[in-house]
Amino acid sequence: MSHIERAVQNEQVTFWTQPSRFARREWPHRTLKHPYKLIAMIETGGEFYPAQPRSALPEELLPPDDMDQTSFELPVYLVRGILDYFQKHIGYGSSNVDALNRTCHHFAATLHNPKTDPYTSDYLYDVANHNAQTIVEENLVQESALPLGWWGVYGTRHPEERKYVPYHSIIGLGEGRPNISVIALRGSMGLSGYPEMHENMIQDVTTQTGSSARGEAVKLYASPYFQAYNPDKV
Repeated sequence: MSHIERAVQNEQVTFWTQPSRFARREWPHRTLKHPYKLIAMIETGGEFYPAQPRSALPEELLPPDDMDQTSFELPVYLVRGILDYFQKHIGYGSSNVDALNRTCHHFAATLHNPKTDPYTSDYLYDVANHNAQTIVEENLVQESALPLGWWGVYGTRHPEERKYVPYHSIIGLGEGRPNISVIALRGSMGLSGYPEMHENMIQDVTTQTGSSARGEAVKLYASPYFQAYNPDKV
């Protein structure tokens, strides 16, 4: 079926960040090989939306004057999706800051289909993991930055065992830009470059599996079906 796509409206968004290697809140704590940019505050439309300090544990949030700023022009629908999730799960005043189902897959699934409200249902949390596994199983390897709004998954494939393991979900922000994701269980939102994220995933998978061969098999997969929801595409 053909679709009609209205003209995309863009909006400037600024991510206020600080470097972090935090990867796991629960014991044993893990840190990443390469730091990412932990998003401590989002600025858009002249408004500022800070994270709750405890959502960035174990690190303290820096004063705003010591933070870096990264700005992009992004489609309004993508800015709204990112900001809505940030406010509901990470932002100051959120009641979901300690929710166990706040993961990378959960974030990507919410952007893909916000109407299902996956942040309120364990069933839909399972759907997020299932969709991430489906992306790995489809075996469409991405060798460069994800297109704008695409849901990508770092994972490993073991067809002989009928095993497709999604380790980390990200959302693409377009060519020449980093990706955005929620880092770790009950994690914070962050920006990361692709080479750095890939090496972090190799390290993390090797640590989890105890096998360097499994770590080296990590690839980035994506599917054109799984993208951030765009209400202007009908």
